[in-house]
Amino acid sequence: MLKLTETAANRIEEVRRGQGLPESFGVRVSSAAATDGKMALQVAFSDGPVQGDQVAEQHGTQVFVASEVAEPLTDAELDVEGAAAEGVQLVLRPQEDH
Repeated sequence: MLKLTETAANRIEEVRRGQGLPESFGVRVSSAAATDGKMALQVAFSDGPVQGDQVAEQHGTQVFVASEVAEPLTDAELDVEGAAAEGVQLVLRPQEDH
C-alpha cells in the first residue's frame, strides 16, 4: 500500500487543521484526468473512504487509496519537498526500506 512519510503526514495534518477540518478527516488518493489525456493523481481531504478503497492509519493520519491507483502505488511513498516559506509540494517516490 502507498505509504506516507512522517514528514508528509505531519504536513497534511497541519493543512487539515489550517482548513478547520475535523480530526476525523483523512486524505484520499485517487485518479483524475490530466489535460494531456493521461491519468493524474488527486490528493484531497475526505471524511471517509469510498467503497473499495484501501484504508490505513499512518503516523496518525487516515489514508484512503482508491482501488484504481492502489496497485500502481503499492511500492510508492508520499513525501514532501520544499520549505514552508517557499511552498511545499507532495511528491511520490519509491518506498525506502527503514
